[in-house]
This record gives sequence, structure tokens and C-alpha cells, in this order.
Amino acid sequence: MSEKKRMAPKLRFPRFTDDWEQRKLGEYLEVSPKKNKEETYDKTDVLSVSGDVGIVNQIEFQGRSFAGVSVANYGVVENEDVVYTKSPLKANPYGIIKTNKGKAGIVSTLYAVYKPRDIADPKFVQVYFEQDTRMNNYMRPLVNKGAKNDMKVSNENALKGLVIFPKLEEQRQISTYFESFDHLITLHQRKLDHLKDEKKSLLQKMFPKKGEDFPELRFPGFTDAWEQRKLGELADNTYGGGTPNTSNDTYWNGEIPWIQSSDLKEHRIFGVKPRKYISQSGLMNSATKLVPENSIAIITRVGVGKLAVMPFSYTTSQDFLSLSRIKTDIWFTAYLIYRKLQRELNSVQGTSIKGITKGELIAKMVSVPTKNEQVQIGCFFRNLDTLITLHQRKLDHLQDLKKALLQSMFV
Repeated sequence: MSEKKRMAPKLRFPRFTDDWEQRKLGEYLEVSPKKNKEETYDKTDVLSVSGDVGIVNQIEFQGRSFAGVSVANYGVVENEDVVYTKSPLKANPYGIIKTNKGKAGIVSTLYAVYKPRDIADPKFVQVYFEQDTRMNNYMRPLVNKGAKNDMKVSNENALKGLVIFPKLEEQRQISTYFESFDHLITLHQRKLDHLKDEKKSLLQKMFPKKGEDFPELRFPGFTDAWEQRKLGELADNTYGGGTPNTSNDTYWNGEIPWIQSSDLKEHRIFGVKPRKYISQSGLMNSATKLVPENSIAIITRVGVGKLAVMPFSYTTSQDFLSLSRIKTDIWFTAYLIYRKLQRELNSVQGTSIKGITKGELIAKMVSVPTKNEQVQIGCFFRNLDTLITLHQRKLDHLQDLKKALLQSMFV
């Protein structure tokens, strides 16, 4: 006879050797009967459940309360209560489960509130369901979706699925570990957000405001006024783009880089990695042009506002206009255009910008300092963006590592 398969994770803390147990979730949680009948809590105490930040005060998180006239029928959520939200999210079409780690509050009837039983660590319950696949696989058989995509599952039935948990001591060890890991991720996210905010602020201060000839902040030794120039005057050549016939295989998989809008990242003007290449035949038989190295590729259609310095020769789709043989410092010029486009996008926020023509782009007025100051500014922002990129990579690595641990530390 074959040996019974052990119910244990691939990776676990030392001294834990017992098999994990498969039970119904209802053996670890029970429905909380507490309601806000006495209206001990008001609209300022309403909580929201977020996939990213967990259970938070609704007003602090969303800027306002979405509660109805009365909150007397709302469920009370105390510290370490577990909440299941019956609202579909993109990655979690059957809702999410989170544990309240903060102050007590109330939630609408769209949420189910549970108390942990003696054999359950409530923080472990949240960690267990943080993996999207595990959460979706658990809830899928229990939930019926209505015509309006609403969740049809009772608070009791949501507990009838099977879970595989360790004993309480190991639950606590795992949840404590992930709590520390989440804290580390939060610290890296804050550092990254701070750098991005710093960049945004410096882009405003180190370039002149509209109608002015001097920036608010500049490097020592520079005092001259900036000159007004048309953007088209900063480059000798411009290039459009096009797409070779996609049904002709001989036009593709060659050695000439061909970039499209999705190859460029928001707020990052270097490091483009082409995903598609065309052949010489594809170049000759389409509207795309071979753009020389050290040019600036600017998206003028879908994705307006993205641009990149291109250190190698390349071709583009019709969504681009490229500036080549640039007379000013290339990095300064890239950030100058980036700032210009971002300001215009922000001024029309809420409306859709379908595109910008070549004529409109090269006719835009910009302010330009002396070449030495250009070099200093361009170098400064390139170094700042490099630092931002490094912090983003660290954060991505930590988030990927957490995903891997959520897989290997559970059954």
C-alpha cells in the first residue's frame, strides 16, 4: 500500500512537524451576532475593506462616508474580528476576507462579520486568504452571483467550505512573520512614494512657471534668464511611425526594434525594452521609419504623456513622433517635454485626450537655459529616476517573494 500523503507545507518554521488539518472554516470562525442597534457607533465609525490596506475607516480612506440615513442595522466589527466583503474585485470576483487590526467600527449588511474560535488566530485567517487563487477557489462553490453581479451567499454558508490550517501555535508564528514582512513592504512603499513626490515637486520648482523666465530653484552659479523656444527648434529632424502588415510573416521577427505605446512606462523616460522586431522588408514596405539612436520617442496618440530617450536606433508604430539630432541636452529635453505634457494632462484631468498632432507638438513653447545648466538639470533628474527605479525593483522583489511564500508556506 502507498503511504498516505502528508498534509504539510513545503516550507515551515523549525519544530513544527504535525500535519495540517482539513476542516470547515466554520470550525475556526463563527458569525458575529453584534449589531449597532443602540447606535453606539455613527457614520464616522463606518469601515471599508480594501484589498491592499485591509480594514480601514471609510472617511479616512475614501474621503467621505457612503452610509445610509440609519446605521442601526450595521454589523459591529471589533478588533481581531474577521470580515468577508461580498463585493467583487478585479482579482477576487467572489470578494475578500480581512481581519480588523485597528479600532472597532461598523460595516453595512454587504459584509459578513465573524468571531474567531479558540483554535483560530484571526490574523492567520487573513494571511491564508491573501493568495487570490486560494480565496477564489474557496468561495467559488459557495457563491451564487446575481444578475447585477451581486453576491448571493449567506454569512453562515460562507463558512461551509474546507480549509487546511495548522495548530494555533503555528498559525500565530506564520501570521507574525507575514505581519513583519508586510511592515517591510510598507516601509519600501513609503520610501518610493516619497521619492516620486519629491520628483514631482522638483519638476515644478526647477523649471520656470508659465510666463516666467526664472525657475524657483536652480543650481549655484546659474543666474541667466531662460529663453522661450518652440519645441520643434530643439531638434533637427522628426520621424513618424507605422505598422508593417501583421499578416505578412516576412515583415516581422527581424533585427530592427519596433516599439509601441505599451513598451513605454508611465513617468519613466528610459529603459525601454522592445518586445517586437521587424525585418528590413517590413521597414521598406510600411510607413514606419528607422530613427537614429539618441532620439526621443514621444507618444502622440493612445497614451499621450509617455516618452523615452532611446539610446539605440529603432522604429515605432503610428502612435509616436520622434525627435532626432537634438540640439539641446537630450536628458534635459526629455524632462522638459515630460513636464510640459504632464502639466497639460493635469489641466484637463477628467476629460479624454485622444492625441496630439505633429504640428501641435513642435509648436509648443518651452523655456530653455544655457547648455551647462541643461546638463546639470538633465543629469539630476536622470539620477533621481534611477534611484526611483531601484526602489521600485526592491519593492517588486519583496512583493514577488511574498507571493512565493504564500504558496510554499501553505498546503
